Amino acid sequence: LENADASSEKFADVYAEDSELSLGGEFKTAIVYCIREQVQIYQKSLFRVGHPQMSESTACSFLPSLASGIRAMDQVKSFTPLLNYL
Repeated sequence: LENADASSEKFADVYAEDSELSLGGEFKTAIVYCIREQVQIYQKSLFRVGHPQMSESTACSFLPSLASGIRAMDQVKSFTPLLNYL
């Protein structure tokens, strides 16, 4: 996570070209996206268990914790699913 030389784009280029699967260029974007998504999930997991942040740029991307997850009774109807018959 803290390695500045690590690049998901470089990995996707090498993996797609050297792979025995003969992956085309259209898969590079999907590979890069999956890597970035996994790193982001890992960073969020570290944050939730109280691990210190690696940098200030990642710390500002997290939302603050909710004080309460319970809605007021007058708001419940607005957030309740409604089944309509056609």
